Amino acid sequence: EKFEKSKLNKYQYSLIAAVDCTGHGVPGAFMSLIGLNQLYQIVNEKKITTPAEILHHLNNGIKKALKQEGMDSAKDGMDIAICTIDNSNKILEYSGAHRPLYYIRNNELKETKGNNIAIGGHTKEGYQFTNHQFNFEKGDTIVVILEAVAVPDLHNLDYPYKADAPRFYAHSACWDGIEDGELDHR
Repeated sequence: EKFEKSKLNKYQYSLIAAVDCTGHGVPGAFMSLIGLNQLYQIVNEKKITTPAEILHHLNNGIKKALKQEGMDSAKDGMDIAICTIDNSNKILEYSGAHRPLYYIRNNELKETKGNNIAIGGHTKEGYQFTNHQFNFEKGDTIVVILEAVAVPDLHNLDYPYKADAPRFYAHSACWDGIEDGELDHR
């Protein structure tokens, strides 16, 4: 299994999701629980790890759970950026629903756009999301922004880290990378 620990007690793959659900209070919490349950089933039970496939199944699951059919149905859903990191081969896969991924290497900022569509709501059932894949190197930084968050200067992020994996920044959560095969979360 990709996410099972090896004999060296290291994970080959790590999965990161930055999610922004519609609603505040109880409706937002309810949407978060539905999304978390769907993600758990997709990754742990169906063993799907490709980000675009995860989003495809998540979209279908949310639409089914909320009985979203036609243009008259509720528009509840979520924006999400999801990454699968292959720690052994230094490969990052990404797919996003209304969430871009920013990639910084050697002080050069690049943007990888997700699909311009949300999970659930009026998104067609069966919609195919785009999967992006690239190699990462020591010193790379990956930034995922939820909502309109001001990030001071993406070229001068001053967070210390020791790992050979990319650093992650998502709204108020920060992943400083992977050290010895395990994510360091700050």
